[in-house]
Amino acid sequence: MPREIVTIQLGPQASWVGAHFWNFQDDSLHPEMAADGSPDPDAADPAVLYRSGGGERQSTRTPRLVVCDRSDGFGSLGAQGRRVPTAGSSCSGGQGGEPPPVDPLAWGGGVTTVTMEAVEPSPFVRTLYAGAGRADEDEGEEGDEGDEGEEGEMERRRSPRPTATPAVEVEEGGSAPSAAAFDFEATAAYWSDYLQAQLHSRSVAPLRPHSHNFSQLELWSEGESLMRREEAALDGDSPALLERTRRFLEECDKPQGFLLLADVDGAFGGLGSALLTRIRDEMSAAPCLALGLGTCPAPQPHSQPHTACVAALNDALALTAFGELRSCYVPLVGHASAADPPRPPLVRPASPSAARPCRYTTSALPAAWLDVVTLPLRTRGESRGGLTRLLGGLQVAPRFHLGSPVLGLPLPPPTLGEVEPTGRRAWSLPSGGVFSPTALLCPLAPWQLPPLRAIAFSQSVSCLGFPPQPLAAVSVIPPLLPCRSSMNVSIFTRTAPLSLPLPFPQFFTPDLGSAGELLPPALDRAPRPFAPRREGEEVFSLPATAALQSSPAIGPLVQRVAEEWAAQRRAAEHRLAAEWGADELAEVTEDLLALRDAYATGDADGSESNGSED
Repeated sequence: MPREIVTIQLGPQASWVGAHFWNFQDDSLHPEMAADGSPDPDAADPAVLYRSGGGERQSTRTPRLVVCDRSDGFGSLGAQGRRVPTAGSSCSGGQGGEPPPVDPLAWGGGVTTVTMEAVEPSPFVRTLYAGAGRADEDEGEEGDEGDEGEEGEMERRRSPRPTATPAVEVEEGGSAPSAAAFDFEATAAYWSDYLQAQLHSRSVAPLRPHSHNFSQLELWSEGESLMRREEAALDGDSPALLERTRRFLEECDKPQGFLLLADVDGAFGGLGSALLTRIRDEMSAAPCLALGLGTCPAPQPHSQPHTACVAALNDALALTAFGELRSCYVPLVGHASAADPPRPPLVRPASPSAARPCRYTTSALPAAWLDVVTLPLRTRGESRGGLTRLLGGLQVAPRFHLGSPVLGLPLPPPTLGEVEPTGRRAWSLPSGGVFSPTALLCPLAPWQLPPLRAIAFSQSVSCLGFPPQPLAAVSVIPPLLPCRSSMNVSIFTRTAPLSLPLPFPQFFTPDLGSAGELLPPALDRAPRPFAPRREGEEVFSLPATAALQSSPAIGPLVQRVAEEWAAQRRAAEHRLAAEWGADELAEVTEDLLALRDAYATGDADGSESNGSED
């Protein structure tokens, strides 16, 4: 049964989303037990996303992950993946605080040493690892794959907790610090400032400035150039992404596929496409769920025409480049997106101004969606087909490789047309007779239509915190997420709700209880002034629904990208002639127009359909 998944994160925003995602996975390292004492079959199996390593005193689990970011974007995370702060251990500085000596036979001239100041860990990281010691040093540079099977699993359960556990000193009669005590929105300057997981040394792939000729990494082609330089061994300091990925694959018994998160509004998108292309030469059958962040970037003040044509080309390439790579490409609202992320009434706006949104908060909802929608791929129970079955069910036609992400949270019934605190207009949905409150479904792609305005071709739905009735989902999902055929719907339900890790943003209103329940004031349909949640009243879990659809709802995004590219193509041919030939740009145009026509028809077989409703 195919199990293991290798995760690849490319770019800063992908790392911010990934940090929230790995915080969710921390709970899977300590699986919930069923009534008979056996592991819950619907709980996540940590062996899918984590690798096992053994030391002399304890076994450890680290994510099967390759993360590539600018060398100054890792914060206090050490180049070896160590989370216990040591002097000069950040990726941007030297190792051990002292630069390596210069070989006199290699260079006889003068040497000037420039040392970057080490980044101080955040208050959360300091608290998380206070008194943790240096137990991670027992794991070798590469680590050994742990024993598999029941005996190996039981041994890991008897061993100390493999991940970092908050070492918080609690006074008698007191309680552990809450999320408000760390003020993540103000203190999280790097994604590693709220990351709980400890990474393997092979996972950290800093991209140093000279590797990309000190460029701004704006061009898609610069990412492809990085892979060519790596293959030609022109740079001994390259991130070595392909080699790192190969090493993780060698540890897998039956790899299920890949999970890719990439910033597609620049060179990291081209880097992800080039990396997948080379992986396909060795593993042509392994599918990939590719998540792109940053499509339709917001126009910058005083932007130059060169920037506009580059952005249009990057968007066009992001939608078309993954079509031939056996991938399902899911565009997600990113930090630089022009379309504000949808915020339900129970979620208050981020504290920072809209002109400079906070990455810590905007990356939380995509991470929650990713955790919920991929849970069926990671459970301990019987096989559900994995990524191969998921992507095969979504690609109902050759050109339909785009996925539409939808996240649902339990909300009070909004008044139709009522203006929310975020400035958006609410739209109500039927409850289906099972939930007393209405569920509001949030599209997570830029310009994506709400589910009721576009009937999906096929979809995979995952519901957490759902009532235990076997047929409950069957009666609720069709009214909320209509699909053209019940044969094209895959539904996974679990009674346990979505557990929120400590660093998850507490951006909920007072209408939600600590266990995700709706409090009586939330059922009042009368408009009430928006009020922030009081400090210390945290939400620890909540019901959640996530869907990945093949749907014409993504059509407006494709249409908008096609229009922007048509307006900027002539400028791109003139200004980017050194990077792209006329034939290559013509091929991009042809692929984009075919994609636009496929999703504009509203039907997978190319015929017109009037099935959508307003």
